[in-house]
Amino acid sequence: MNADLLIENADRVYSCRGPAPRRGSDQRDAGLLERASIAALRGNIVLIGPASEVRTSIMLTDGAHVIDASGATVGPGFVDPHTHL
Repeated sequence: MNADLLIENADRVYSCRGPAPRRGSDQRDAGLLERASIAALRGNIVLIGPASEVRTSIMLTDGAHVIDASGATVGPGFVDPHTHL
């Protein structure tokens, strides 16, 4: 699997994996992964998982951007498009 962006070694990644939309108490599970990485290709996430597995499952393209997210929490794809007045 190819990737042109790798965000690796995050302490925590919230992925919202699983069925959507989430309603009621199902909203409590934000899909927390610890020591995880995210790979993307042309702006689309192609893989999220344990850092060691992601690194061995992808092939970085020429000029790929790699970000060390050690010590960080990452929330890919979270979008909150509404406003409370």
